[in-house]
Order: sequence, then structure tokens, then C-alpha cells
Amino acid sequence: MNKILKRISYTLGMCAVALSAVSCDDEAEELTSVEYDRLFAPTGLEIRIQDRTNIRASWECLSADDAKSYTIELFANDPNMLCEGTPETYTDITENPYVITGLDGETTYSFRIKAVGETKESNWTTTVFTTEAEQIFQTVADADIAATSVTLRWPAGEEADQITVTPVEEGSTAASVTYPVTAEDVANGYAIIEGLTPETDYEAVLTYGGRTRGTIEFTTSIDTGGMTLVGEGGDLVAALDADNGEGLFLAGGTYELGDYTLTKAVAIAAAPGSKPTIHGRFLVNSAISSLSLTNLIFDGEGELDNVLQMGGATANLGTVTFEGCEILNMKKHLIYNGVGATIGDIVINNCIWSNIEGNGGDGFDFREGDSLGSLTVTNSTFSNGVRTFLRCQASLSGNVTFDHCTFYNICSFNNSNNHGLFRITDGESYTFTVTNCIFYGIGYEGASGNAGVWARSGGMKVNSTVYNNNYWFNSPNLWNASSEYPSDADVATEADPSFVDAANGDLTITNEDMIFYQVGDPRWRNN
Repeated sequence: MNKILKRISYTLGMCAVALSAVSCDDEAEELTSVEYDRLFAPTGLEIRIQDRTNIRASWECLSADDAKSYTIELFANDPNMLCEGTPETYTDITENPYVITGLDGETTYSFRIKAVGETKESNWTTTVFTTEAEQIFQTVADADIAATSVTLRWPAGEEADQITVTPVEEGSTAASVTYPVTAEDVANGYAIIEGLTPETDYEAVLTYGGRTRGTIEFTTSIDTGGMTLVGEGGDLVAALDADNGEGLFLAGGTYELGDYTLTKAVAIAAAPGSKPTIHGRFLVNSAISSLSLTNLIFDGEGELDNVLQMGGATANLGTVTFEGCEILNMKKHLIYNGVGATIGDIVINNCIWSNIEGNGGDGFDFREGDSLGSLTVTNSTFSNGVRTFLRCQASLSGNVTFDHCTFYNICSFNNSNNHGLFRITDGESYTFTVTNCIFYGIGYEGASGNAGVWARSGGMKVNSTVYNNNYWFNSPNLWNASSEYPSDADVATEADPSFVDAANGDLTITNEDMIFYQVGDPRWRNN
């Protein structure tokens, strides 16, 4: 047995020597290329759903230089990617990304793509996606919304058989309505839904044969039945003095308010389609339970310091609500409390705050000795002005939140008190949240120190921070060495929103990623 093993070992050894000799004697041919029978299949395939029933496909391909085009096949109702049956086929594709429109809503498709060359092609790369429900509803116009009814519109002739309208808020006691769509409604392209509850967020779903054809949200307007109607250009001061808690409903036009001192809770509202303009502001010197402002325009005409000013340490304002308002052309602040007063919860939604000169003051200005409950800001735009945006040195007893907001050209004054965007010095038990926001043109070129930073060093004393899906651009000092955050890591992503015409107030974004990820004030997105 040992002899046999030795002979085998000897034989293998001699073969190895022979092969070595051959390789040494023959000069090796240099390998410069490899020819494959097929092209490489596309990789990095990404499918984005756009406008609910359209898709944007993008990919990479190692054989891109040899691929003359690409072929795509779509198989409807194929969640297991069996790719059986008759597909929708798209050939001679040279665009990447490639957009396919007009797919069926609420449908799962298998998607496959291959590279096609002059004489050969690649294997298929396959994935699966599901389209969203169709959306043929048109935007609900302000003029189509009433306190107890709404007119919902879609392209005339598009089939529908039912509209279901339900409150958005879970557990709401507001009325729900199921409306059978008539042939006349289809021909007209609209239906009037009645029996709704005032001041309620609703979702309407349009269906045909059980398939969703449109979904949209709207808010019914204020029921003015119990409010005092103030005619266009009427005496707002006299109406406020006479108000016994019913609230005021203003017609369109312009009203003179001046420096009005609140002595009781006040609610002022208008229709969203005819916002009145008010020249003036509110002063608070005593204990007031609430101030509610809805669909109003406050124009300071470059003369007033702010729209709300606390007047002394005895001042106490329980809650403040701004809904659908515009605050324009103030000299210094948005809201000022620098006298040791107390403000409870501030809620701001769907507002525009613009042209606040601010070189001598800050946007939200809450100084040491003040007290603030919480600040919640959503779906709003802040542009052109202010020194420090949020100066919160007040004793904070709640969270501070900014969500789906657009910030443009702010904190741009060359002033030693410019401390940038956010400063919270007494919120160790609470959370600071900034999500889904766009920041453009913060600070100024050549700024130093704290001017135009996200948060000054040591100026973010909170229990925790939540940053998610934020974008920034053209803000030269946002992350400088004196900032609490010397880089944008985990705070925001650098990208240009490509506003349509920011210099003239059109902040509509055209950056496809930002549209896809639903960032900024929703009013500036076209989808």
C-alpha cells in the first residue's frame, strides 16, 4: 500500500515539474479583455411611485457602453413575480430614469428589465411594486367649502358611483356621509355633499365598482351662526369691545386695529377664500385664557414691531392659535415676550410669515424670566427677515416642534445678536423636533461666530432632539465651528430645492427627491 502511494506521489510530482517547465518555456499571453456571451443585467433597480399611478424606474448597468437600449415588461396582478401572461412591453428605451404613466390604481405589478445590445442581450432583472389608489379629485377650492357642506370636483365624464366622507380624527363624533353619485354628477364632474360638521377635518373617498378613484382631505369652515359678523371695512375695535365670547367673523377688506389691548378671550375668523387684512396688533397685560386667529392677514406696514406682544410680568396668555394666517411686514418680531410674562401653548398651522425686518429683534422672542408652555408649528413658511429665528430663553414646560415647514432667507442680518435658527436654553425635560423641513439661504456669506448657525454652541439645552427628512442649501454658516452641530450629519441633507422664483415669493420646489419625500410646506409642492 505504501509503495502504491509513493508511486502516485512521484507521478504527480513529475507532472507538476513538466507543467512548470512548459509555463516557463512559453511566454504567457497578456489578458486584456473578456468576452461574455451575454450583457450584464441591470443592477440598482429603483421604482418610485409618482402621482399614485405613474412610476419612475432607474437603474445601473455594467454593460451600459454596449447596451443600445433596454426593454421593460410589466405584468399586472403578479405579486409573486411569475411573469406569466401577456405583459405591457416597452422597447427601445434609452432614457434612464424612465417614466411610465397611466397604470391601474391599487394594483401589484411585477417589473422586469433587460439590456439589449447589437448582437446580444442580458438576463432579466425583476422586482415588484404596487401602485397607489387613483386620484382624480381636483383640489378643493376655498369657495367650495362651507360649514356643513362641500363641493367635490373631478374631470367631467370620469366614472364614479359613491363618495364616502368621514372625519379624519379617530373617535370623532362629527357626522359621516355616504353619497351615491348620480349620472348627472358624473356628467357635470362634481357633487355637493351636505350634512357635515363645522370646523372638522374630513377625508373624502371617490369609488367606482369598489375601486378607489380619488381621495382628498378638507376642513369644513367655521359655523358663523353664533359669531358676530363684521362687515367689510367695519369697526373692528368696537366689535372686539362689544364681543361677549361669541367670536367675530370678518368679511373681506381692510380693518384698522392699532395697538389693541386684550382684556378677554378673543376668537377672530374669516373665510379662507376672502382673508381680510388687519393693520394692528394685540397687547396682553393681564390674564387672558385664549387668542384664536383664523384666516387673517396682519400687515405691520413696516411700522409695527410684532403681531403679539406681552406687556408685563402679570400678563398671562393661556393658548394662542394661528390657523391659515399671514403675518407680513413687521419691524422686529413675530411674537415678543421679554418682560417675564407667561404664554401657554402656541399652535401655528398653514401660515405664512414674511418680511420681518428683525435686525433689532428676533422672530419668536422669549427672554429669560418668561414662561412658555409649548410651541407647535406645522405646514408653514417663514421667509425674508428676523435675526435669531427662535430665541427661547424662557422656562419651557413642553415640547417644541417644527414639521413640514419651509425656511427661506432668514437669520441674514449682520448683527452681534444673530444666533441663528434655534436657541433653547431651559428645556432639559422636553424634546425639540424638526422634521420634513427645508432650509434655504440661512445666514449670509462671510458670517462669523453664531450668525446663521443651526444652533449656537451650548444653546440647545433640551432632553432630546428629533431630526428627520430635513434639507438645507445655500446656508454658508449653518454648520460652522461655533455651532452646536458642526456638520449636517443626522440633522439635514444638502440639496437644492430649485424654487421656481424665490426672489418673487414663489417657493414651489422642483427637486424631484424633495417632492417624492414630501418635504417643506405642502403649499409649495405641486403633487
